[in-house]
Amino acid sequence: MPIKNTVDQAILDSEARTRAVLAAAVDAIITIDERGTIESMNPASERLFGYTSTEMMGKNVNMLMPAPYQAEHDGYLKNYINTGIKKIIGIGREVVGLRKNGTNFPMDLAVSEVQLEGRRLFTGIVRDITERKRAEHALLDSEARTRAVLAAAVDAIITIDEQGIIESMNPASEKLFGYVAAEMIGKNVNMLMPAPYQAEHDGYLQNYINTGIKKIIGIGREVTGLRKDGSTFPMDLAVSEVLLEGQRLFTGIVRDITERKQAEHALLDSEARTRAVLAAAVDAIITIDERGTIESMNPASEKLFGYVAAEMIGKNVNMLMPAPYQAEHDGYLQNYITTGVKKIIGIGREVVGLRKNGTSFPMDLAVSEVQLEGRRLFTGIVRDITERKRAEHALLDSEARTRAVLAAAVDAIITIDERGTIESMNPASEKLFGYVAAEMIGKNVNMLMPSPYQAEHDGYLQNYINTGIKKIIGIGREVVGLRKNGTSFPMDLAVSEVLLEGRRLFTGIVRDITERKRAEHALLDSEARTRAILAAAVDAIITIDERGIIESMNPASEKLFGYVATEMIGLNVNMLMPAPYQAEHDGYLRNYITTGERKIIGIGREVVGLRKDGSTFPMDLAVSEVLLEGRRLFTGIVRDISERKRGEDRLKVIAAELSGRNADLVRSNQELDAFAYIASHDLKEPLRGIHNYATFLVEDYSEILDEDGRSKLMTLTRLTQRLDGLLDSLLEFSRLGRVDFTLNQTDMNEVVSEVIDSMRITLDAKHVDIRIPQELPRVRGDKVMLGEVYRNLITNAVKYNERSDKWIEIGFQPDMRPLKPDENSKRRRTVYFVRDNGLGIPQKHFDVIFRIFKRLHDREAFGGGTGVGLTIAKKVVERHGGEIWVESQLGQGSTFYFTLAEGD
Repeated sequence: MPIKNTVDQAILDSEARTRAVLAAAVDAIITIDERGTIESMNPASERLFGYTSTEMMGKNVNMLMPAPYQAEHDGYLKNYINTGIKKIIGIGREVVGLRKNGTNFPMDLAVSEVQLEGRRLFTGIVRDITERKRAEHALLDSEARTRAVLAAAVDAIITIDEQGIIESMNPASEKLFGYVAAEMIGKNVNMLMPAPYQAEHDGYLQNYINTGIKKIIGIGREVTGLRKDGSTFPMDLAVSEVLLEGQRLFTGIVRDITERKQAEHALLDSEARTRAVLAAAVDAIITIDERGTIESMNPASEKLFGYVAAEMIGKNVNMLMPAPYQAEHDGYLQNYITTGVKKIIGIGREVVGLRKNGTSFPMDLAVSEVQLEGRRLFTGIVRDITERKRAEHALLDSEARTRAVLAAAVDAIITIDERGTIESMNPASEKLFGYVAAEMIGKNVNMLMPSPYQAEHDGYLQNYINTGIKKIIGIGREVVGLRKNGTSFPMDLAVSEVLLEGRRLFTGIVRDITERKRAEHALLDSEARTRAILAAAVDAIITIDERGIIESMNPASEKLFGYVATEMIGLNVNMLMPAPYQAEHDGYLRNYITTGERKIIGIGREVVGLRKDGSTFPMDLAVSEVLLEGRRLFTGIVRDISERKRGEDRLKVIAAELSGRNADLVRSNQELDAFAYIASHDLKEPLRGIHNYATFLVEDYSEILDEDGRSKLMTLTRLTQRLDGLLDSLLEFSRLGRVDFTLNQTDMNEVVSEVIDSMRITLDAKHVDIRIPQELPRVRGDKVMLGEVYRNLITNAVKYNERSDKWIEIGFQPDMRPLKPDENSKRRRTVYFVRDNGLGIPQKHFDVIFRIFKRLHDREAFGGGTGVGLTIAKKVVERHGGEIWVESQLGQGSTFYFTLAEGD
């Protein structure tokens, strides 16, 4: 065969193969010349870009590029022709393609160059990488979210290999154990365990590798952790195992349960709470078919109901229900199958469960439905709420705790963008802050912050965006949250940052720490108060055990007995007692322990104490008993009553002296009252004679006397009248001291009514409005004398009032004055009052106005008077065992208050 024919045949064969490859290729293959004109393309190009070959051949390849690349492409090609600098030829890169329908898509582009018959041709191989990019974005998103959860998690998360070497850890691990990551990664995880667990850990791990027996993996337990500073702490540890590229990895989730353990210990020490349910039970999960037959159950179901799985699987689930629900259950289920009306499915409710031992218990039941291989299955999640119901009932019965929040809330998780706008939130956020999701998403997260943090938050966030200085991100801290109802609360906030598709997102994990803060403050307050009381107490306070050994004492004990604490603690308390009590004390204590017969405990008595210097002294001793961690302790409060005893002796002498002086004073007062009565009575007769003769002189000799003489006689007449009025008042006042009061049950309403009736003409003439807003009580007193009190107070209220709208209010009220040192609040007296809107009285005259013959105005002003009315009122009140006082403001009126004897 001629050589030419052979070559031609080879060329034809090569072209056929090339066409076959181009036709079968999955990737698009396009050839262009050096002007960018498309010369050839394969079928995959048509499928990829949506054009037919006739629509593309001879066109510029930039038709397959979106803006701005379309306009720039010819320039890039020309620059390469001129300079030879390659930017994509022979390299390949990710670019963006444009389909006929206008949509863009990511693609891998590899370009090769060939010289053919003196012409430059460029062949591009194009692969649509849309799915790959989606997968990459999904992977990046998944990894970013995982990093965010790990960074923001409150719990420590640590991964180790099968030799126990730490491979990774989250920020919470650093915070919890006190190491930075560089100090932990690559080290054996037993560095975080105290002795003896540290030495034993590798053996436990190796035993599991060899035998497959799980002691903690997949189960979780309480263990002890060791911090960098050497301190240990209790923790919950849950471990999971995974095979990754043929390697076994173990991930531990660690939660510090120090606060929980402290609370448990506090409960054990409390007299009111002797037991605590500490088991954190996993929920029971049971699956049944549409006939009610149990198909599967988890171990928690066995524990909860008391059956093993073999006793339950294949049986009707109504075996776990007490009457009458057991008989009704199949009907409820059949009704739902027939009608589709849901009564519990998808809702959840509180129901009653029945254990194997016949006991019933309250439980939360949530039921979901699923179609599996054409069959209906129902899954019930059961939680025993016995303890919660007991707590609810206890709280309802308690006056101090009327409500309780019993929900064990999951932490709130909120994601915001770099402008602070909320993008997502979990249901716990709604429960914690009181908003529904629709009220929060799209709003600024500062809505959840009280002032002044609300206004400052955007600035803090912008400062971090600008400077990169972290104040809370990646650290976590205690802050304050704001609920929808306006209340604020303390919370733990841990924030992590993630870059997602070029955007910054911040995830915050929020935990309400209100109860923890209250407990911390209560504990600190209780300890501080106890220390302060013991340190500041004037009385000696000593605690002993049931053998009489001193366990603690306060500074006052050292001062009282003359010992320092180290000389007393650990010794028998009988060292502080003189003979014969010292020898007898242990017997008294032992007798009480044996018989329970109290001679001093809970009662208190006067006994004798012995100081270090050998001197004795009288003391008050009060002893209380307490059970603490199964031990009996006795606390004695000791008060030195030496001064009191001496004072009592002195008081007996003084009382005898006062008794004699009081008798003398009574006689003196009686004589003074008698003198005042006799003097005023005897002066009346000569005074009447002077007045009469002065009157006769005026009547008979007025024409003889000049104007000055007549004036003097008139003055003499007025003076005798004034003196007569003063003597009348003095007689009335002295009579109060001599006359015995008749004390009977008296209706104060009748007393006031009779006084008002007797003054009716004056009250009507002065247009006075009398107000009695409530019925007055009955009292023990002298009705006539109490009427004089009200008459004098009402007369003054009318006399010293120049208003056109005069009013007087008569009433009573509780005594609101501060207690006196020796006064019992339960024996406070009723306070009666007469209030007016008159002139008012300056404060400096509050005491003066009760003196006899004392007036604040001229003798003739406001109708005149002797100034004895308030003195008489004061005398009557004091004779009733009470007191009287005034409160007033100038121009606004006065209120006169008075009390009567206790039991009034």
